[in-house]
Amino acid sequence: MGTSGTSAALCDGECIRLVRPNILSVKQFETERSSLNDLTDIQLADLNENPLGPCISWGGWHEGGQHHAALAEACLASRDPAQGSDRLSRYPDVRQLELKQAFCDFRNRRHGSCLSPSNICVSAGLDDMIDLIIRCVCRPGRDKILICPPVYHMYQTSATINDVATLTVPLLPHRNFQLQLSLLQQTLTSDPTIKICFICTPGNPTGHAILIDDIVAVLENPAWHGILVVDEAYIDFSPHSPSTTTLITRYPRLVVLQTLSKGFGLAGIRVGFAAACSHFSAVLNNVRKPYAVSSLSLLLAKVALSEASIAVLEANLRTVFDLRLRLARDLERIEGVRVKGGLDGNFVLFEVLGDSNSLNGGHGFGSHSPPRPCNVVAGELARLLRDLGGVLVRFKGLEHGCEGCIRVSVGTGPENMRFVEKVRLLMQRLRLRAALPVLAGSIPTTMLEESVGMVNLGAAA
Repeated sequence: MGTSGTSAALCDGECIRLVRPNILSVKQFETERSSLNDLTDIQLADLNENPLGPCISWGGWHEGGQHHAALAEACLASRDPAQGSDRLSRYPDVRQLELKQAFCDFRNRRHGSCLSPSNICVSAGLDDMIDLIIRCVCRPGRDKILICPPVYHMYQTSATINDVATLTVPLLPHRNFQLQLSLLQQTLTSDPTIKICFICTPGNPTGHAILIDDIVAVLENPAWHGILVVDEAYIDFSPHSPSTTTLITRYPRLVVLQTLSKGFGLAGIRVGFAAACSHFSAVLNNVRKPYAVSSLSLLLAKVALSEASIAVLEANLRTVFDLRLRLARDLERIEGVRVKGGLDGNFVLFEVLGDSNSLNGGHGFGSHSPPRPCNVVAGELARLLRDLGGVLVRFKGLEHGCEGCIRVSVGTGPENMRFVEKVRLLMQRLRLRAALPVLAGSIPTTMLEESVGMVNLGAAA
């Protein structure tokens, strides 16, 4: 359906005015094929492609085992007689209209949005889109972005790469990591060089969705005229949270990011989407690299958005919801562990508790002080999980409001059970180590672990 006439008029005045003048001068990349919907019986001699197709022995893929065989099957499925001998020998579709329409159909049904392909820009993952938006709007060395930590690091990383400063208004840990709305509004209002505000909902690593009323309040701030980017990478794991894609036709300065990497389980194909008013979406489509998303990725993305694949998505999400809840409950039963974040993502953020002894160089156990989140213990637990348990997790203790925190991705049922058991055994190990008189570190950790005859983690592997 696209934007309404009123929104389009607002967009001309608000949204386009925010784009850097040099960016506005860029025209969308087009080729002789761009205006043709049907390439059947057309000789494609315009882009200097190899007429003999890919120099790949399809049989050779099977030598790599089942994983390579699956890739070979996908590559073979990409053969398209309408484009010549093989789609992989041709440059990818620049306009991507079929994929954009499939994405709009899915989100419109799921969230009640009113998106059309003119609202969509496709990118090689959301990191690419974050960088693209910053380049389009922010002047290097002059403008700023604003983020609300703890949050995904790539907003600030992309800003730094583009010589754009980053301001922060932290979330409120004691209020389920919600916005400090008054301070956020005041900060946006007081600095006209803040051109972009990034809000991640559901949050990473917080696991909590941001109240949509607070997002609307930012959009309706009459004194701030920047772009609000709402990152909804984890939206499919939060079925009761409304998507801000429903607001795009009303607020032309809103950009919503979504991806196939999380709920759809397709992180390897690198396909992300930005939904925005048609005017700003046109700017993004003009500036993006036209062939950044490969033909194979486009093909797999379209298949993922088919009705059959969406049925698989729904079934998988129900399974993840059950696994996530069970993982959180099992972690809560471990002494010295407490779930910190919400359950709106495909991960659990939990605190590792110690006591004030950790402030004096110990390992956080052994004194009579009340237990509290402890970075020393959490960092050691993460190390032991890696070195002894064969599990990689994310230590988040240095991020705002996340002292003593570890983020673990939801795994399969057996993976979660083994993980919980390893955490339980390792927390026992840490408590036993703290109880020994050599706590201060006179004996190396590896010798200490051997000397006390710790429980064998192999049983939990």
